[in-house]
Amino acid sequence: TSHKAQTKKSIYWEKKEHPALPDSFVEDSLPHRRAKQKLSEMSEKLSRRLNELDTMLKHALGEQSQDELSADEDTLSQHSDSIMDYRQIKQQSDIRWPRKAPSRRRSFSASPPPSNYQQSHVSDSPLQKDAEEPVRRVRICWQNEQDQRKLRTKHLSKAYDEDLRAYEASE
Repeated sequence: TSHKAQTKKSIYWEKKEHPALPDSFVEDSLPHRRAKQKLSEMSEKLSRRLNELDTMLKHALGEQSQDELSADEDTLSQHSDSIMDYRQIKQQSDIRWPRKAPSRRRSFSASPPPSNYQQSHVSDSPLQKDAEEPVRRVRICWQNEQDQRKLRTKHLSKAYDEDLRAYEASE
């Protein structure tokens, strides 16, 4: 009941401020403004979440340096699932990367040299392949975007050099 009284008061003040407006427009303006406000908040929240996901994807692909990553972690939204973010960051830091085999003295026999890279356990199960497919697609897409950026940069610098030469020739 308090909410209804408050709504009636706000409608009264809106009518007083805008007497030429019809009753239906004034009544719809308050919910309309609330919906706009809520939409704006949701849009900001989605934007922050997309930035977080973008950061996680870039980190997973190894694109960012540690300095950029720590700066991005400081800007993560307080409204997101901080527990999930913490778990993902912790899991990523717990990943064990394959190391080089320890070097050993060479014998005079004809044995092959030790491998520089030890292959980690790779499963050939269909589930493993299905799980790796989206990551592979993202990597291919990311690589294509990188190639396009490099090509665009190359073309822009070439065009700039040509314009500079033409300008210098005209002087």
